[in-house]
Amino acid sequence: MDYDLVHFDQSVMIDATRTIPMIRAAQARRSTYVADSGSFMFHPQDLSVVETSSGLTSSRNDLKLVASPWSPPAWMKTNRNMLKGGKVNDTAKDAWARYIVRWTQAYASYGVGMWAMTVQNEPESSQQWESCEFKAPEQARFVTDYLGPTIRAAYPNMKIFGFDHNKDHLREWASTLFNTSSLSADYVDGMAFHWYAGTCQSYVRDVASRYPGKILLPTEACYELAEQRPSEVDSQNFLVDGIWSRGEGYGYDILVDLEAGSVGWTDWNLLLDEAGGPNHVHNFCDAPLLVDTRVPGGKLHYHPQYYFMGHFSKFLLPGSKRVHVDVSRLAIDELDALHQDSNITPSTTDNNLPVSMVGAASTEAASQSTTTEFAKVGTDVIVSDCPGWPVYGRCPSDGPQATAFLRPDAKVAIIVMNCAEHSESVVVDVDKVGFFKNLNSPAHSIQTYIVQVQNIDNSAIGSSRLLFLERIFAVNSVAGHGLSQKLAALVSVVAAWVILASCALRHATTGRR
Repeated sequence: MDYDLVHFDQSVMIDATRTIPMIRAAQARRSTYVADSGSFMFHPQDLSVVETSSGLTSSRNDLKLVASPWSPPAWMKTNRNMLKGGKVNDTAKDAWARYIVRWTQAYASYGVGMWAMTVQNEPESSQQWESCEFKAPEQARFVTDYLGPTIRAAYPNMKIFGFDHNKDHLREWASTLFNTSSLSADYVDGMAFHWYAGTCQSYVRDVASRYPGKILLPTEACYELAEQRPSEVDSQNFLVDGIWSRGEGYGYDILVDLEAGSVGWTDWNLLLDEAGGPNHVHNFCDAPLLVDTRVPGGKLHYHPQYYFMGHFSKFLLPGSKRVHVDVSRLAIDELDALHQDSNITPSTTDNNLPVSMVGAASTEAASQSTTTEFAKVGTDVIVSDCPGWPVYGRCPSDGPQATAFLRPDAKVAIIVMNCAEHSESVVVDVDKVGFFKNLNSPAHSIQTYIVQVQNIDNSAIGSSRLLFLERIFAVNSVAGHGLSQKLAALVSVVAAWVILASCALRHATTGRR
């Protein structure tokens, strides 16, 4: 057994020819953003410079990358197989911790540094693909005895995330990893989790409330094609248009996670082929971007998830802080009464000044909610917002909802979603800012408003700060079907906020995506 890692490939040869050039191209593309024009200047020579240069600095490498191990080498595991679960042999745990650090160092040698590391992807499952099982107490001991000390010695500032599985077990794992009697709490900076059990907002909120010093980060979401709902199986033009409700599912889950105290959101797949792959065990999925490889040179298709994510990743800047927001149908005089004892002078608008609506996406008909006991989604009835796999990615139909963040530039971004079958005129009340009346929220829509605020007491805003909601690039608002933006390369398994930006998208009344 190679416990001394004598045969470790320090060149990470396969990654160096595939994954690493993609990440470095993304770093270069970010550096060529032209703020004045709201577009990118990206030339073929930019990529060649990135591929051949070894001098990328940490200041330029501003993508916050999160690495997630899926399986140790087979010789380290009880089942001697990288697939189908198994556990790390006790005799190999020290070597596995050092292996993870060696991999991190190998990437760093190419100018690709990691902001954070999860302990293990989906530790509760024995999957047909690369997987490795941990129970919560086992992960706590592994972090305490091996991984935590090893990472801290090499990278004192690297974040360590525990769990990294479905939200329905988030509270139990947090209780174990953050237990005051366990030293793992000293090493584990936060909890990573996946969306495949439902939105589970109360679970996320509970953990955020109990452990206010810890970071909560959603680290995986996608739609598995094998788990399509009946209404989606026969969808026409899936490759070209995607499925609108999946964009709503993404938007709703992001909104709910942010409202519950999360600091970002991560998609699993940035770009897949026309079949939802490639995938070596045929676990095909939908993605925000699909490329038809049957067309010479490939043809890129943008799915609704791309645009819904853009309403968050474009307008919620790093360092933004969440502010409380209510969406209601209250009469304006009722809201005046709510503010009468406040030092805030309410700002009101009839959907114009002082609000600038910078983005909108809608189709003609779905919805959202926070924690509901019974939520109707199309013909499906969900008994809670945390039903467990395979019920996930649903946007319930109970009217508009919103989230709001105070940005570092003293502007407030307000994102309003409505997955209901009807449009509504609503009042959006933003704490410490004011309220905005008669905002029209179309059926099946997402809208982003940017509000310029003055004299706001930053210290009065809560502590739910967005650590790395990355504005990948900005685009101009687009009316109708004008979809003109191109892909900025990024790697989905290690990048938070990987999907890029959109400003406006509205479906014609003649059809839905």
